[in-house]
Amino acid sequence: MHEYAGECSKCGKMIFQVNVFLDGVSERGTLLCYECAAKEFKQNEERLKKPQTRRES
Repeated sequence: MHEYAGECSKCGKMIFQVNVFLDGVSERGTLLCYECAAKEFKQNEERLKKPQTRRES
């Protein structure tokens, strides 16, 4: 059973709930397709790997 769940907030792709499983990712009230969620995860992962510079007062 496929039921419309909403659109990806990044690309607009239609996301469905298949049986009891969401065909996408819902995080903090934002719905993302798997492709956009993977891109966002990779960007965040790369950002966290960069050395942080300290600000001197």
